[in-house]
Amino acid sequence: MPPPMKFREALSAFRSDEEEKNDFAHIPASPFVYGPEECYERLEQCPPLKPRQAIDLPKFWLAKKPVTYLQWRTFLEETGHNWIGTWYRVVKGWRRIFIRAFAPSAAYPEKHDDLPIVDVTQHDAFAYCDWLSGKLNRHCTLPTEEQWEKAARGHSTSSG
Repeated sequence: MPPPMKFREALSAFRSDEEEKNDFAHIPASPFVYGPEECYERLEQCPPLKPRQAIDLPKFWLAKKPVTYLQWRTFLEETGHNWIGTWYRVVKGWRRIFIRAFAPSAAYPEKHDDLPIVDVTQHDAFAYCDWLSGKLNRHCTLPTEEQWEKAARGHSTSSG
């Protein structure tokens, strides 16, 4: 069963800058404080903390939402990418302990189009980025650790 046309049409149609701004967050160029305040893992497993430091990154754009099942399936169909992952479907909680749980599915699960895709390797993710770059006519890649932390911290350059 082919996916609904909304995603395919959105990728194939010309996207205005305003439409693109709705899908991606603009992170402006500015310094930010990089590094952990403290370790939240088990202390014996926590690597030695590096000193916090101010890092200046150029501007970048970050997707506001994770890649969905529908987007991933469209990528697989259009590229023939050899994905060794598994589709998962949401199932009712086991013995009423969980509100919901996830179970492997042999085929694409119905009504999961808007859920975030799981079971994707870094290699798969970079292949998706290459494909999306061609669709959007812009360079797309995974964020670096520093970009991810800057986006999560916001615009503040304070140490808090």
